[in-house]
Amino acid sequence: MATQIDIPPDLTNTDKAFIFQDLNIELHAEIIYSQLNGLYTGIFAVMLWNICERVY
Repeated sequence: MATQIDIPPDLTNTDKAFIFQDLNIELHAEIIYSQLNGLYTGIFAVMLWNICERVY
């Protein structure tokens, strides 16, 4: 957790809320992107597994 010394004193509560909301949106976007990337990887792995099973 950041100490009060690290937070600039000239930021209003509205500014802090806006920064927090922006960082929150970016974090959630990265989480969703990671989950979708894992889903696509899983689908691709299952597809390759099925292709290899049919060949051999």
